Amino acid sequence: MTRAGRKVAGLVILSYLPYPSRCGLSRRIDGIKEVLETFLDKIVVICPSFGSPIREDPRIDLIKIPVSLDGGSIASRFLVLLLYSLLGLAKTVRYAASGYLIQYESIFSALPALLTKVFLRKTVIGDDLSLLYTRSSFLSSILYMAEAVSAKSTDHCITASTKALPFLKRFSKNPLYIQNGVKVSESGEEHMRDETTLLFVGALTFDQNRIAINKIFKISSFLASIRPEASIIVVGGPETLAAPLRNHELAKAGRMRFLGEVSDDELKRIYSRAFIGLLPFFSDTPNRGGARIKALEYFAHGLLVVSGTEGVVGIGGLRAGEHFLAAASVEEMCSILERCLTDPESYYTIARAGKERVSVSCSWKTVTKDYVKLVKYLLEKSDLKIATWSTS
Repeated sequence: MTRAGRKVAGLVILSYLPYPSRCGLSRRIDGIKEVLETFLDKIVVICPSFGSPIREDPRIDLIKIPVSLDGGSIASRFLVLLLYSLLGLAKTVRYAASGYLIQYESIFSALPALLTKVFLRKTVIGDDLSLLYTRSSFLSSILYMAEAVSAKSTDHCITASTKALPFLKRFSKNPLYIQNGVKVSESGEEHMRDETTLLFVGALTFDQNRIAINKIFKISSFLASIRPEASIIVVGGPETLAAPLRNHELAKAGRMRFLGEVSDDELKRIYSRAFIGLLPFFSDTPNRGGARIKALEYFAHGLLVVSGTEGVVGIGGLRAGEHFLAAASVEEMCSILERCLTDPESYYTIARAGKERVSVSCSWKTVTKDYVKLVKYLLEKSDLKIATWSTS
């Protein structure tokens, strides 16, 4: 496998969730690919396809799985992950044998990568590792052991969570903290924004997003009585979960709009028109991983961010009242939103400051510098020549 007389420098990424999608993991893979494509010849993502149409894309190696991870029992989800792992193993071995570096996303994608390491003695990178054992009292001991063994077996462990870093330092020789980043782009002009539009983005398959939406129903009900012109847009699928929400009385009245999955171009248009980005995450929805991708995208697109106590955790350097508006409860969030909708001009300064802060400190190019150095080191160690060695 050569290109102009040299071996192809490639990376295979294992994702247990479909790619591309609206979830945070998919956005992290996007960011990783964005920086690596400047010097790698090829990056391939091995991911499942849960009954959705198969599209031809040489950058995505799909594993057709007849059932989804969503809504099933723990046993059925385990079987789905096992099926993904077994089918993914053959693909991973093939890429590794061709000289590709191996990287898995989350412990749920680890098994094919770690078995390939055993079979072919390949170096493995584990990314987006978090402390799953803290989330389930029932499975805590089992998950703790699984995460410890996985960390010990993985050559380079990467996390976006400061909470997971001490655990990885205990069990891994080479832990690395790479926070979540965001693609920096031009945001809509302020005069083009609809100052009555609030936005929430999040996959409905994640329990924290579903809890947040229940809070958004309360917010919408409050605003309906005092700011009837205000509306809340919710972006996120799958359609099977978005469709029933459209039957809610607030949706039928036009107070809330559940758009389901939208294209990237449509999401950019929505970002450019919306005024407020909602993060109704409090103590019942703690941030156990890295910075929420939705929060970073709100900031990067110039929205006025209104957050609960757990909404912007993991984004360094932010100050409430300067870069975003903070609420300790849903009731306080409602009061803040009322003020914002009554006098929107007074809050654009905060939105601009938040965008500037995140754009400077959280671009993918900025946050992945150490990760890029690691990948280049591993390529050099494997005697794979890369397209450019520029570190700019």
